Amino acid sequence: MIGTIPRLFVYLGLLAAAGSASAAVYDLKTDWSDAANANGVWTYREGNNALPHVASWQSSLGGYTSPQPGWAASENGNPRIPFWHKSIGAENFAHDYQAGDIVVHTQDDSSGVGQGPANVLWTNPGGSPVALVSGAVWMGRDIGRSNHWALLKNSTVLSEGDIASGDPFSRAVPFNLAAGTGGPAALANIPVAPGDTLQLRLTQTGGPGDFVGVNFTVTTGVPEPGTFSLLGAGVFLFIRRRR
Repeated sequence: MIGTIPRLFVYLGLLAAAGSASAAVYDLKTDWSDAANANGVWTYREGNNALPHVASWQSSLGGYTSPQPGWAASENGNPRIPFWHKSIGAENFAHDYQAGDIVVHTQDDSSGVGQGPANVLWTNPGGSPVALVSGAVWMGRDIGRSNHWALLKNSTVLSEGDIASGDPFSRAVPFNLAAGTGGPAALANIPVAPGDTLQLRLTQTGGPGDFVGVNFTVTTGVPEPGTFSLLGAGVFLFIRRRR
């Protein structure tokens, strides 16, 4: 019987590998780039357009003690928002995010003339028919503004929600995307064909746009419940065969 134990673990390992061999994790923060847009599966956008790179956002308008790079239509002009960036921690204004966080300043018609809503797009490179989304958002400042978030597959809204100054959400306790209108089920086992997109869109809803902290991860090839049923059946058959 002792000799069967190693073979049992080998068998379980092969079954588990069969269920998760194609798993891949795409994390907006980990994958961040200041060199390319599109950046692999990620595209930092306004409306339907990929944003160009800026080396020092608001360089002549203030707000930072050293150059903050990111993606925007302009450094200092009226179309300077939306602005996608990974904070370097050089802000000289009160804010609820830290160096290394992904932050977007949402669009408004004063500083984002002609620009569409802020959004980040994940494009499925293929390899798995299902995806799982996780993440959270929160207001980056408490100055009387608000934003709406929506998660879309292609052009279909899967879930959405609202954040605003004075709400209970913060960097420490953000609005979990699983708590949106679609609930946790809307974020799990999403069918995705090669080329399908998942989009997190952020739109100002009260006054000017404002900073929003963003966590966004797409995992593909997640083992479904059937995989674990297969594991259980495999153990049962293995033990029964040994008897």
